[in-house]
Amino acid sequence: MWPESLPWISSNFLDKAAKIHGNGSTASREPRDSAQITRFCNNLLSLLSLPSSLRPMIASQHQEDAQFRILQFMAGYDPSIAVTRTGFRAIARIQLTHAKTEQERDWAELKGPSWPPWKESRTAIDEDKGYAYGASRASKILHRMFEAGYAARSWEEVAEVYAGWDTDLSPTIQTRALLPYGFRGDHAHRLWASRIRTTRTRREAWAAFLAHEASGSGAHEDIYLAMFEKLYYMEILRKEDGKLHQDMHLDGSQEVIESPGYQAATLLPGDMKEVLSEPASPLHNVYLSEAVPTYEQLYNRMVSKSIRPRGRLLAFLLETHPDFATLYKLLERCSGDFNGGIGCLLAGPHDETSTIHHVPDYLLAAFFRFLCRFGQPTRGISATAAFLERKQHIREFMFNKNYLIEYGYALLLHYKPRYQPIWTAFMERIVFSRFGSNSLYHEKDSQIGITDTQYNIVIRLLDTLRSVDVDLEGDLFNLACTATRYAAQAVHRGRFSFSQGRNFLTDRSYRLRTLFHHLVGAHADPEVPVHSISVPPHIPGPAELHAYVRALGVLRDYEGLYSFSTWLTKHNVEVIARARAQHGGSDMLFRTLVALRAATGGWLEEGLDARPRAPEEIKELIKAQISSIDEWGGWPSQKYVQLYIEGHVKRATPEVGGRISITKAMTSTTIVNKKLSTLSISSPTSYKNRQSTLYRELELLLDLTPSTFSSPLLQLPAELRGKIFTYLLPPINDVRPELHTCLWGAEMHAAEPWRHSIIGYGSRVPIHLRLNPQLLLINKKLRDEVLALYLSRCKLSLHAELRNTKFQNDLFDYSPHILKLNLLQHVTHVRFYVEWNYTFLKASSPGQRMQDYVRMTDDFCKAMDEILAKMGRVEGIELSVLFFWKYRSGKVYSLTMGDLFEVEDCLKKYAEPKWLGILEKSRKRTGTQRASLDPAVSSPGLAPGAGVGYKLSSEKKGLEQSGGMEIFVSQDLEACMGKKRKEVDFYGNFAVNETLPQPGYEAGNMI
Repeated sequence: MWPESLPWISSNFLDKAAKIHGNGSTASREPRDSAQITRFCNNLLSLLSLPSSLRPMIASQHQEDAQFRILQFMAGYDPSIAVTRTGFRAIARIQLTHAKTEQERDWAELKGPSWPPWKESRTAIDEDKGYAYGASRASKILHRMFEAGYAARSWEEVAEVYAGWDTDLSPTIQTRALLPYGFRGDHAHRLWASRIRTTRTRREAWAAFLAHEASGSGAHEDIYLAMFEKLYYMEILRKEDGKLHQDMHLDGSQEVIESPGYQAATLLPGDMKEVLSEPASPLHNVYLSEAVPTYEQLYNRMVSKSIRPRGRLLAFLLETHPDFATLYKLLERCSGDFNGGIGCLLAGPHDETSTIHHVPDYLLAAFFRFLCRFGQPTRGISATAAFLERKQHIREFMFNKNYLIEYGYALLLHYKPRYQPIWTAFMERIVFSRFGSNSLYHEKDSQIGITDTQYNIVIRLLDTLRSVDVDLEGDLFNLACTATRYAAQAVHRGRFSFSQGRNFLTDRSYRLRTLFHHLVGAHADPEVPVHSISVPPHIPGPAELHAYVRALGVLRDYEGLYSFSTWLTKHNVEVIARARAQHGGSDMLFRTLVALRAATGGWLEEGLDARPRAPEEIKELIKAQISSIDEWGGWPSQKYVQLYIEGHVKRATPEVGGRISITKAMTSTTIVNKKLSTLSISSPTSYKNRQSTLYRELELLLDLTPSTFSSPLLQLPAELRGKIFTYLLPPINDVRPELHTCLWGAEMHAAEPWRHSIIGYGSRVPIHLRLNPQLLLINKKLRDEVLALYLSRCKLSLHAELRNTKFQNDLFDYSPHILKLNLLQHVTHVRFYVEWNYTFLKASSPGQRMQDYVRMTDDFCKAMDEILAKMGRVEGIELSVLFFWKYRSGKVYSLTMGDLFEVEDCLKKYAEPKWLGILEKSRKRTGTQRASLDPAVSSPGLAPGAGVGYKLSSEKKGLEQSGGMEIFVSQDLEACMGKKRKEVDFYGNFAVNETLPQPGYEAGNMI
């Protein structure tokens, strides 16, 4: 199944589901039906997150698009369908496979060279970049899941490490990963393996490995696999340690020459398998109790720990360990694994009793790579593949390198596996081998061509694949094109007999074009517009397209090249998107265009083949097609054709045709056409509006292109937009809608993951006064404008906590994130939940205690002023105060009513004037100041009913708090105190008469 078809498949499933469960409404359905559709949608999200067998990182873009359609479907229901833990995990799994966005790259470059990689600001602009800026898309998805009420489990902990943050909120290296749906059994080893993988250097990885051993956790193969990967993959220089080598050409231009590690050097840690070199300064090196081992030393350490590799570790060792004898012994020890499947692979039998089908596909592919790594086709391969008797087989397997290739060939033809990488491993060894030699040869030596025996083996493999209905795509198609090109070169040089060469040139081009047409699904009518076809076509990668053009060029199939250019221009948007999906894809696509011109001009085999060029009319037709796509910059110039023939066009994509760089064009081209979901507001029940917010934020997290957030409204003046939105907003006359924020706890420190603001409607706000959610889905900028206009017409209450400690009685603290809330300017009412700690000696005199009261009150007011200074519309302040007063010995001090009166007097004398002054300033700012005619009001400029009221509560037996106090500061004190409850409910220590605002406050009424 092609990844491109996943969005189409998801749409088909949703169409059927809509017919079964009703179109857009679940309000009238039974709870059982609602549960079924919820389970269906979330399970479908999970199924769409399963990794593809080929290029899973690239295929994840289509999986993301398919999931996006599911979210639109779920959000379109009334009430909207909930995203469960299964759905959140599925979305996070796909986000973990994506490369870093520009913001994530910027955050990664801010990480310092030491470990953990804390942020190091480069300029003053970077000072304000904190957790909210550095949280990756996957991390934000997980936070949304936590806010929806799901607790973090082992899977979420591992995912958070890959997303860039460890469990202790220290930074890691955001790393692309393919995570399973869930974990079974003990998960500690998975967490440690993720910590090893999310490092930059071998030294950092080894430090994490040693930390695992020091933790006392048992050794596990997953941890060794992560460390083996760090030791095996190439080490590259850091950016500051070296510059890219450049080569000067005859025309004076400079082209970057591809060197080992160049491609990885342009990526950031976490987006590549390669590891960085150690920092230049030893001060940045992490401390190690043992030196970093070599690959072999780590293997010996693993053996000494009595760990026998299975599964992925065994597959990795088969592909990378340099010693054949060691791997053979390892396979013998594992012969009983997978129901004896490993033993059957190693020595048979290969009859009906064989258990090879129990071996996982990835491990079977690793075994074939093991055979091809150590096998050498010294005398060719027999056309008749047969298995030897067991003893003879073991002897040949141990000492005959040619037999390893023959044995792999016999296994392929006998079992005919459907997993493409297995065939790719073997075919690659056949195509890139010199039969009769012990060495491989490179593409630059391709003029030698391949032998008739090699090509016949490739043809037989292709025929076998077709017989078992395995589509030829990816690397297999690339190898088929390469083998055809090599064979064509051999024919042109007389390496084949005359009859063989004639037969080859007669049907090879047709066979290759047939393979391409089946690959892209081009058997449909080419006159039909691509957008009218329901099932999207499969788009090969730029490397496959380049190999196909090279093969057609060597075969001199100019009509085939014209057919290819027609397909290429017809699907140019999809081709460009596919090229951008992989690193270096845009450069490879440019090489394909240059190869197309070289093929039509007869330059691919210049000096070796005197056959004529393409007919002029075909060449002009192809040139016109390529030039019609502005993003490609026109027909490549002759200069780049010459560089291509010399092998220099590899990097630094030039400006094509004197116009625009193809890399820049592809970067700026809009590829994805996504629409935000449209939500209904007809039902006031359940959790629809909270889910609407969730879906909107999820959609924004899916990295939509900038054009998705454009709107014609932005072209209008801001004043005119404001009038339009005023007309669309609910009509508000005398009664303003009551809105509330969630409760901001004082313990929410700077590294707290949750920093966003949630606004909920009051329980009595009618539907017609609530904001239409559709207005918030037009565009991010317009959403802010609409929300600001609506908030300015409402009564918005901020809920926040103030707290001092028993060790610092004079310092009241609050969440630092409050001051960063954009909605502060619209807040009209504030409710503070105050935890007032006071520790004193029994011998303290009343005078000393009063001095302490004054000092604590002063700091208490300062903390309030810091928050209220950001607000300009404050109409009322409520304080729910709990007193926790203790002696130095730790014994709770029970406040008497006399003590509470003393505190009240202190507040009236030192705090009350400040609070009333805030109300007065607020009236002046809003232009509602009226001269006060009431002599009872001492502060000029206040409303007649303004004032401060108190309600006191003494200690209840058996509880730690000493007492409580409610304080009301309002422009209309009588109305404010009349509707409030009589008892404090903060922390639930007194009778609870109304629910405190929490992150899920008014869950069914979220904006």
